[in-house]
Amino acid sequence: LSETIKPENNLAALSAKQENPFFEEENFLRLAEWLLSQPVESFEEIVTPWQISCNTTFQKGYRFGKINPSSFGLINTAQRAAHLFEPPDWCETYEERQRAQIGQLLRFALRGSNDLYGNFISDKAFQHFRYKKPVSHWEQQRYSGFQGRSAFGPPWLPLSFFTEELLFQLLRWPGAGVSTDQKELIQLKFEVKQRLEKLRIQRGEVSSVTFLEQTASWPSRPPKEPWDRLLRVGVVQSIIPDFNDYSAHANDPELINDPMFRSRQRGHLAAMIEGVSQMLRVRDTHRQQGRSDGRVIDLLVFPELAIHPLDIDPIVVPFIRTHKCIVLFGQVYHQEHSLPGSPLINSCLWMIPQWSHATGFQIRRIEQGKQNLTEAETNFSPTPESFRPVQWLVEYQWHSDTDTHRPLVLSASICYDATDLALASDLRSRSDLYIVCALNRDVGTFDRMSEGLHYHMFQGVIVVNNGQFGGSSFFMPFSETYHRQVFHLHGQPQATIAFAEISPRKLVERPANMATDQPVGRWKTPPAGWNPD
Repeated sequence: LSETIKPENNLAALSAKQENPFFEEENFLRLAEWLLSQPVESFEEIVTPWQISCNTTFQKGYRFGKINPSSFGLINTAQRAAHLFEPPDWCETYEERQRAQIGQLLRFALRGSNDLYGNFISDKAFQHFRYKKPVSHWEQQRYSGFQGRSAFGPPWLPLSFFTEELLFQLLRWPGAGVSTDQKELIQLKFEVKQRLEKLRIQRGEVSSVTFLEQTASWPSRPPKEPWDRLLRVGVVQSIIPDFNDYSAHANDPELINDPMFRSRQRGHLAAMIEGVSQMLRVRDTHRQQGRSDGRVIDLLVFPELAIHPLDIDPIVVPFIRTHKCIVLFGQVYHQEHSLPGSPLINSCLWMIPQWSHATGFQIRRIEQGKQNLTEAETNFSPTPESFRPVQWLVEYQWHSDTDTHRPLVLSASICYDATDLALASDLRSRSDLYIVCALNRDVGTFDRMSEGLHYHMFQGVIVVNNGQFGGSSFFMPFSETYHRQVFHLHGQPQATIAFAEISPRKLVERPANMATDQPVGRWKTPPAGWNPD
């Protein structure tokens, strides 16, 4: 035990920072690996965050700093708030007590406090709301708790489903209602070690970006018989807000101070959502999918800066609950209150419906940030900031046999980020379908970019632009020119809705010849250096 340590170099101090280094999954799992490596005797007495030493270094690609693995250690200091980390009464064996203590320490590392049921966003963000949801008593965390991403922090947190499963295994309580067996600590340690190795390999070789997966499994209770499903993509060229709207509100990029405009924007979104439902009926009159699951759409995509955060719950969520589909859209500029200074950021949001025995139906919110801002964005007041802590890889599970059929991997960028060749180079061997949410007046440049990227990345490329300028497109690297352009929406200003059917097998197993599978066409010869593995 070390007896001397700087006050700021302990787990409690580091995790209390707004830019918490344990937001990075690699740092979080390094802490988990170290805790799981400690002998059971270390947890005979209660261990608190103030007794764990650690420090950070700054390195490219680590948005919140990198934890030095050799800095972990137990320090000899007076215990603080030990009763908050006492294992629950149902922990009878030493391993159960160790498991519970490790889980509570890891949860503390994510939240920076032991209030696991409080609001993780600053109260200042909600001063204009009169009511707040009730906060459960802290004692409840010792006997039952929700370990989903929404309990850890905001949707942009660079933490994958692996973290959720690890915490649930550690903090699982008797009667949790899950049929899977509880894993032993030695097995969890092995899985954490494997995950760390995968994260190091998966980090971008050129961009140094963190790539993390998020599963998109069957969105409701899965059928008992084997199944597979298509991917029907809907593209919505909405118009409000457009470039002119943002120019007129240069001092209000969040678009919250003009009630008349907010009413127009919400009405436009509601009409577009209703239009999608109506156009799906039209689509099925001439392009029936013949699916046994009864679903009519799997992925709906909107342009950059298209949907106001206040319109998500009343308009977008009901559509997802009805159709059980993934929705990807650009959010209007919004403040990120979880970061120092509450910067204004530009991001898009994946909303992914999922179902599990443990939690039932829920909608995962995964936020994809924008790193490269345009010159026009610097004219706003306040000025938005670059923010892209992670590049998400959404794993669309299209087949029930996950051992022999890997998922279809989707990834997305916001407008100008798609011109980052370093990111495109790293994504070419990681994703199968690349989606760009845009608000771009230079349609010709983005047309040529998508025509080039679809071959160099050797995958499908979908650009969804604002209807003020049009030019949304879907290109595939097929041999025949008339097959490469799956669709291209011309004309402006046009609020337009388009659809495309995709056979996941065709993209997952490329370049195998499946010419008749959707989209129709034969693959070109892969570009030099493309690695199918």
